[in-house]
Amino acid sequence: GNSSSAAQFPAIGYQETEEEVQPPISTRPRGPQRLQAGEKAKALQRASGFKSQNPFFTVAMQPSYVSNGYRLAIPLDFSRKYLRNGSGNAILSMVGDGKTWLTKYHREAKGTNPRAKLIDGWKTFAKDNNLEIGDVCVFEMINSEGYQLSLNVAIYKPQEDQT
Repeated sequence: GNSSSAAQFPAIGYQETEEEVQPPISTRPRGPQRLQAGEKAKALQRASGFKSQNPFFTVAMQPSYVSNGYRLAIPLDFSRKYLRNGSGNAILSMVGDGKTWLTKYHREAKGTNPRAKLIDGWKTFAKDNNLEIGDVCVFEMINSEGYQLSLNVAIYKPQEDQT
């Protein structure tokens, strides 16, 4: 392999590992029901090339993130380090065109496994950007003051061939 030629960067990006168990989806089939594992891996692979001095996290879209529910789970490592307990604002900016969306995040303070989610406003962002299951988003923290968070978002689609 040629992996030795790749520079080793300190990993400050958090991969989301725990998949939430999803109820079966009973929506009308929209194109291929299941994304090929290889296709999904391609999007993740491209997203894994993302490098930044800023803290960031990577999330592969699941049914509850882009359809019923519209709540985006924020990886535990990231929320522990950078989010306060309770609710706050998260401003999402699209990389490239600078459009912004105001969302809210909520972080549970209780329990050993405090979950954090993007809630209000996330649905609008997901719809405006046609997010689908298997798309991978990288959220890069640009700024954080108190309960106000600014995140740049880069979207990686499985089908796109970026040459």
